[in-house]
Amino acid sequence: MKILAYCCAAIIIATGILTVPKTGYAIEQKELRMQITRIQLEISKIQAQVAALVLSMPKDFFSSKAVEQNNAEQAKTATVSKSPITIQETPTKNFKETVNQGYTINVLVLKYFPLTKDGNNINSTVTRNTGSSYGSIWQKTIDITDSLKTAIEQGSRYLGYSDSSSIPSLSYVISNVKRFEQAIPAKGEPGSRSSDYSNIFLDLEICKTIKEQNIKEIWIFSYLEAAESYISGTNGVPKCETTYFVYAFNYTKSVAEALQTWSRQFESELEAVDKTLFRDIWQGPLYPQTQKVIGRCGSPFNPPNARYEKDFANKNPQKSDCLDWKPNSIGTISYITCALWNCDPLQYAIWNWQNLPGRGNTKTYQGKQLRNWWDIHGDFDNVMSSNKKLTL
Repeated sequence: MKILAYCCAAIIIATGILTVPKTGYAIEQKELRMQITRIQLEISKIQAQVAALVLSMPKDFFSSKAVEQNNAEQAKTATVSKSPITIQETPTKNFKETVNQGYTINVLVLKYFPLTKDGNNINSTVTRNTGSSYGSIWQKTIDITDSLKTAIEQGSRYLGYSDSSSIPSLSYVISNVKRFEQAIPAKGEPGSRSSDYSNIFLDLEICKTIKEQNIKEIWIFSYLEAAESYISGTNGVPKCETTYFVYAFNYTKSVAEALQTWSRQFESELEAVDKTLFRDIWQGPLYPQTQKVIGRCGSPFNPPNARYEKDFANKNPQKSDCLDWKPNSIGTISYITCALWNCDPLQYAIWNWQNLPGRGNTKTYQGKQLRNWWDIHGDFDNVMSSNKKLTL
C-alpha cells in the first residue's frame, strides 16, 4: 500500500491536480474540498488499474522461487559466450569511511557455479553437496561476503564490545567480483575435491590485477568442502610483487565458518612474527576448563572457558584474565561464560579478535610498548621485511 500511495502522490504532483496558489499557501476551504475530491477520483482510478495488473500476473510472481529463477535467467542472458562463462558483478558499495582507520583491504571475489542444463539450479552431480536454485546460492554468496566484511572490521575494533568509540584497524572494500558458471578447476582425477589454484589464476592476469587494484585478499566461493587459505607464492598461488592472501569458502556453509577460515590465516601470520607472545601468552592454554587452569584470551576456535574444540556455547563460568590481559603476568581474574558473546560462534570470533592488542592499546611487554597487532595483516610485507615483532 505504501508503494501505491507513493505512485499516486507522484502522479498527482506531476499532473498538477494539487496546486498551491502563487499568492501564498492559504487555500479557500471550498477550493480545497474540490481539489481533494479530484484527488480521490484519481486514486480510485489508479487503484483499479493496479488491481487489474496484479490479477493478470502469474500466481507465483512474488514467490522467492520465482525471484531466484529470474536471477538465474538474468545471469544467462547477460552473456553471449559459452562455457566457461564469466560474468562481471557489480561489487556491493562500501559505505564505510576509510580515513584514519588503519588499513584498507581491497578484495577480489571469485565465484564458481556449475549449473544444470536449464541454468536454473546448481548441478548436484558436480557439487555432491547442493542442488539448490542458482538464485538462492548466488544470493548466499553475496550475504556471506557482506557479513564477513563487517565481521572482520568489527573484530579489528580494539575492545569494541566495551568502547563504542573504538575505530577498526581494517577497513574492507570489495573491489571486484567475478562469477563463473562452471565447475571450479580442481587437481587430479575427475571429481577431485582439491582446488587447482594454478589453473584458477591462469587466465585472470592475477599479478596485473593485484598491482592495478592493490588487491590484498582473494575470496573464492565454491562447493568444495575444503576451507583453506594460502599466502601468495604457495600451493600454486602465483607470487606477485606484493603479498596477497587467498581464502576458499564453501557457499553451503555459514559466515561463521568463513570467518574461521579467515582467522586461521591471520593466526599463522601472528605466529610467524612471535609465537610465544601470541600463542602462549595471549591465547593461553587450550581447553582451560578441562585442564582446570586459568584461561587467557583463547583462540577463534577455543574460548577462554572451553572444555573442548569449538566449545562456543559453554555457560559454565571459567577463571580468565582476558578482560584485563597483561603480557608480563596474569591480570585481574574474572569469570568468563558464553554470555559475553551470546553463545554464538560468529559473535565469539568477533569478541575474541576485539581483545587482540589493537589501535590505542597501552600494553607493554618486557618494557616495550605493544604495537597494533593488526599491522601484521594490514602491512604484512613491511612487517615481515623490516619490523618483524609485536612490539614497537
